[in-house]
Amino acid sequence: MKFMLTMLHLVAVLVPAVADTNPHDGYFFWLPAGHLTVGDKASEARFQYKVAGDRASFTIKPRAMRFGAAKGQFVLVPRGGNSSWLYTIDGKDAGSTGAVTFLPLELTEGKQECRIEISVHPGQLHGFRLYYTDDFLKLGGPIHFGSRDGLTGDYTEGLSSLLVRGDFSGAEKRFRQGSEKAKTPEAARLLRRLARWASAESKFKEIKTGPGFYDLGLYCMVNGCWELAASCFRRATELMPKNPDAWYMLADALSYRDSDLLMDMEKIYPYYKKAADLYPHDKSNTYRNFVALFRKLREKEGDKERVLTISDEQIAYSKKMWEWCSAILAASSHGALRMVNTFHVYDKEFDNRGEYDPRPFEGLFKPGTTEAFVKMTGWGASDTLGHDCGPDRSAALNLGIREWDVFYHEWNHSLDWLMITSELGIGVPETHSSDWCGFEPISSMGMGHHSCNRYYMTPGMYRMIRGSDPPTTPHIDTWEVSGPTTLLPETDKPDDAFQSRLKDFRDQVVANRLTLGPARAVTATNGYLDFKSMWPGMSLNALAMASCYVYSPVHQRVRMWMGYDDNAVVFLNGQKVFGGLYWTLVRFQESREKDRVATGITLEKGWNHLEICVTNGQHGEDWLEPGKRSDVWGLSVRFCDLFNRGVSGLKWQAEKPVSDSAKPRPYFEPSNPVHYRWSDVAYDYTALLPHLTETDIGALLGLSFKASDQMWFITDKSSITAGPPNPSQIKFDNVLNWFFSPKENAAYVSTRNFDGRNWTTRELLFLRPEAYESYLKLMRVTPEAKGKGIKSHADRVIGYLTVPRSDSLNGRIVLVVDTYLGDKLPLDEEDLLDISHLK
Repeated sequence: MKFMLTMLHLVAVLVPAVADTNPHDGYFFWLPAGHLTVGDKASEARFQYKVAGDRASFTIKPRAMRFGAAKGQFVLVPRGGNSSWLYTIDGKDAGSTGAVTFLPLELTEGKQECRIEISVHPGQLHGFRLYYTDDFLKLGGPIHFGSRDGLTGDYTEGLSSLLVRGDFSGAEKRFRQGSEKAKTPEAARLLRRLARWASAESKFKEIKTGPGFYDLGLYCMVNGCWELAASCFRRATELMPKNPDAWYMLADALSYRDSDLLMDMEKIYPYYKKAADLYPHDKSNTYRNFVALFRKLREKEGDKERVLTISDEQIAYSKKMWEWCSAILAASSHGALRMVNTFHVYDKEFDNRGEYDPRPFEGLFKPGTTEAFVKMTGWGASDTLGHDCGPDRSAALNLGIREWDVFYHEWNHSLDWLMITSELGIGVPETHSSDWCGFEPISSMGMGHHSCNRYYMTPGMYRMIRGSDPPTTPHIDTWEVSGPTTLLPETDKPDDAFQSRLKDFRDQVVANRLTLGPARAVTATNGYLDFKSMWPGMSLNALAMASCYVYSPVHQRVRMWMGYDDNAVVFLNGQKVFGGLYWTLVRFQESREKDRVATGITLEKGWNHLEICVTNGQHGEDWLEPGKRSDVWGLSVRFCDLFNRGVSGLKWQAEKPVSDSAKPRPYFEPSNPVHYRWSDVAYDYTALLPHLTETDIGALLGLSFKASDQMWFITDKSSITAGPPNPSQIKFDNVLNWFFSPKENAAYVSTRNFDGRNWTTRELLFLRPEAYESYLKLMRVTPEAKGKGIKSHADRVIGYLTVPRSDSLNGRIVLVVDTYLGDKLPLDEEDLLDISHLK
């Protein structure tokens, strides 16, 4: 538990190319593997293209994504028409090429590269489009292009129409015919997906506007048509050159199409940079990195010592990587959070023999000026510790010369520390779970991370989080205090019981919040409310509560800095706004640190009632400290705006005001739910929408409702899927397959209820974050839905639901839409989307 909260992590290791097993095996779709263009020197060099007499040869490699190359089959589509040439693979006869050539699996499977040699007359070969696909797995056997009848005929004729003849309507027709003949759900779904690809190609030729191309690009991203997605977003940027979303999505599409692994990012980075520059700067929060580049860093491993060094070339490379990461963060956050990188090169030797000891690096910067201290030299290590571990209130990164996405990975650990501990990051998964974020299969580890930043973190979250700041506003000095209460007996088990004790404390905080006995007014000393001095004889494992009333002249969102030992739960106007996920640890533990964590709260206009329960827990030996500090038990709170400035008109007092207190925003009312427009709340929806419970949803549906940690929605009335979620179960239903493919973006639960006079239908749609924009924009409003007064599904949002998960400490999240999809639902969720209206 301690290591989770302090964010000590080693970077995940990439699975080797063409591994024995791969999470994406059987679940990827027509990955582009490059275009060989004869006459283009760069293309010829990439494929090692050579001509000798009447023979041309080139090298191909399976398309690698995040986990290397899944099991697949190469497909060659010649440029310039249907030609038949004899060819070999690594010197072995492979037959002849055709309009669409599936390379024999027995000659390519498991290889990290293959050499193709073709017998061709000079000037006849213009090149190939190369794909890597797993259709043979879905169709149940080798693919042959000889047949024109049955499923195989529909499939091969559809491909010829799609890839060679450009007859997209004909291709769609053949694929849909084939889907009706398929003998397995996987084969039928493949054919339906190919039909959507053909349909999107047809639509691309009709569209004339930037918004039309952008929305078609979203449709292509959902369906995995990466080449067409890139073309759509390219056209969108040409027609809307000042639209940052179009530039960001172009960069993403190119990452999927061409790869962003290793130095491939160099070609794509300018598009992320363009988006970053176009997003607004006026309300951007900053994340300040102090990057210390050490020419001499003494390290000890066992009994041996060595001095690590860094070269000028490595320093230049590191700065380039941080430049890329900075642009990617700014773009993925919609400009709401921007890195500020300060580079310092140190020639003198520093002592790093205590690898995680921050003391040799104290004083390199002023406390409050840095979110992350990045310790860099020419080694290969990479790990991260949270903001209670580094020098002068910073997070600490040990980072060597690595790939760009390792830089981003380690930095993102310090960001998710802030998201988790501030509890602003509702629904935000821990960094090592980013492989499940984004359109799948993700192109790289870095794509997973900034997809998490894009889809799971909101501008509202970004603008509130803060790692470190100097105290510039006054701390609350007048409180009403009640307590104390003993929660648990003392224990001689320090750390092995930490996690269970954390849960017990938080549960009992809530249970004891209103049963702490009489209260008394107390004045804080220098802004710190010292419970230890109030009750010096009180044992450990105790709780006390402090409360006050805060007046705000307007409804506003403010940043609240808190210091507490050892844990705190915060209530505002009767609602819990901070649950105490973070226990003070390491350098902040027992330190009376006032501003240890910042969160965001919404003050209503008028007097707001603030209540904070503080526990004093028993810990083991302090980590990274030579001895054990004396026990501390206390609290501090101050408010500021997004830029650490005072908030005009705020005042506070311990006694209850004469005037009525502010009311919290309305609770969810199942009998009359409020419908929100997504465009009004998207930027900060976890603060602006109701946080729904299973009880809320059950009351709305009129049944018993349960959500599992896999987003499997269980009811007592609906005819739904039974048993645990099955990855091969891919139809649109009450199960939302979240993790390794086939990913799903949507699920629904529909009920009919009779009130004694009339039947009513209630249908709830659950969307995962990647689907918010594409589905709410493109979902078809059926005539039946229009008959119920529904004009747009995006105007029917009622809140969000979270379920507990170990990799998402603030809950895994779905958006809840109260709508009606139609009398007949599609088999595939992607068929909810409509592109017919795009212009």
